[in-house]
Amino acid sequence: MPKILVVDDESEVLEFMQRFLARRGLQTIGVQAGRRAFSVYKQERPDLVFLDITMPDADGVTILKKIKEFDFQAQVIMLTSKTSQQARKEAERIGALDYLTKPIELSQIDAIIRRLFASLG
Repeated sequence: MPKILVVDDESEVLEFMQRFLARRGLQTIGVQAGRRAFSVYKQERPDLVFLDITMPDADGVTILKKIKEFDFQAQVIMLTSKTSQQARKEAERIGALDYLTKPIELSQIDAIIRRLFASLG
């Protein structure tokens, strides 16, 4: 069963994403504090990460960089409520798979999950 890590400081977004993914039969791990995200990634080794860019205790792009340095094959989707071309370009340069703007459309998440299942066989 694919394991998905969701990192977002907004509890409503975190809970919504976890419920949505669990209803699709996926194992989810939720982290509300950005600083914990990297250590949880190292411990859990999820198949996919949804990572908020703007959190009060950590910058999602910095966390993405740490994750990619640890595991260059990590599959990370960036989330944000603000559209920042600079952050988007930096995340893409580091290796983020995609960049979703909140409110996130459920069809986008479903498409990402279908791609994940296809790549995992």
